[in-house]
Amino acid sequence: DIACTPVIYAYAVVTINQLYYYIDPAKVTEKVKVYLEERGVTLRPYDALGDDLEKYHGKNIWVSLSGLNTDLFECIAKDNYFITEPSPITLFRAVKNDIEIKNTKNAHIKDGVAMVKFIRWIKENVGKMDLDEVKAQNYLYDLRKQGKLYIEPSFPTICAYQANGAMMHYSATEDNYAKIKNRGFLLVDSGGTYKDGTTDITRTIALNKLTNEEKKLYTKVLQGHLALSRAKFLQGTAGNNLDILARRPLWDMDIDYQCGTGHGVGHVMSVHEGPHSIRWGIATTARPAVALVPGMIVTNEPGVYIPHKLGIRIENEMLVVKGNKNFYGQFLGFETITYCPYDLDAIDPKYLEEEDIKQINSYHQMVYATLAPYLDAKDKSWLKKATKRIGK
Repeated sequence: DIACTPVIYAYAVVTINQLYYYIDPAKVTEKVKVYLEERGVTLRPYDALGDDLEKYHGKNIWVSLSGLNTDLFECIAKDNYFITEPSPITLFRAVKNDIEIKNTKNAHIKDGVAMVKFIRWIKENVGKMDLDEVKAQNYLYDLRKQGKLYIEPSFPTICAYQANGAMMHYSATEDNYAKIKNRGFLLVDSGGTYKDGTTDITRTIALNKLTNEEKKLYTKVLQGHLALSRAKFLQGTAGNNLDILARRPLWDMDIDYQCGTGHGVGHVMSVHEGPHSIRWGIATTARPAVALVPGMIVTNEPGVYIPHKLGIRIENEMLVVKGNKNFYGQFLGFETITYCPYDLDAIDPKYLEEEDIKQINSYHQMVYATLAPYLDAKDKSWLKKATKRIGK
């Protein structure tokens, strides 16, 4: 029912003893119907929800007002007691279990293989063949389709050359696209949904000739990205508390990006999934601060967007994991689960600290070890060079 999201429109009513699933019967195969009924799920027509809600009286009803429309809310009798808090199911969904985590990592390996092949293809062919944004994004779509258990893109690919990269949600079409030239940046924000996980990755690719300013901006974005990924924080910390780590190198230059730094990612569901996020600003009722919990997956995607000139974004997915527990409490941190090199051609090491360089080298070593077994000789050789050690 929803493009790039393998779910259907439906409602559920959960009681102490029953689970009612409201869905268009035409969308349920006999196999799925039997599966659900064997597990105690009662199927009801999608349009029956309003009438069924009217039958409840004198109950404690948990209603998430941000997700229930006014028409259905009016169907619930006012002699019930309302609990108007965010649905607990949202948090259950956001915290992935061990099997979901294992499978998501496997999806990212397949995704990393596709990205390595794509970046190598772009770098080796730019300036030699007629390239444009549509050709590039279609080539990446085809590479992802080769991954085992692939379903569909997790969102329409953003393939944006130079000035188009400054538009955060730009989309190239057959009628509106730019030629890709042998200089500057190509920003590619893309992802796939596989039967074992959902991915979201952005890489900004250097196309041969970069100016000193372009290298500096890329390196500063990377510096913020690295700082956030190595964060350690006490349990109870929300994304609002961590956002400054990613922005600091840019704020030091009086530069900002006017969007959040990270969002939750679903498991074979929506690529944008709450309730947690990493964003700057004071929490509000509409966007409350939600503590990060082990098992949550969140993106790390700072960027620079200069209108009519360029866009730079670097994005990995991160898993919230437990760290040390001591007198001060339980510490948490992040494990990066995206496997794809940063662009060494765009990095100016003079802007990096030793800690940054050490982290880049460590990450690249991990990326090579993870992806090399799945690559042919040419791609493996290219990845070896793309993940070589760097220094000051």
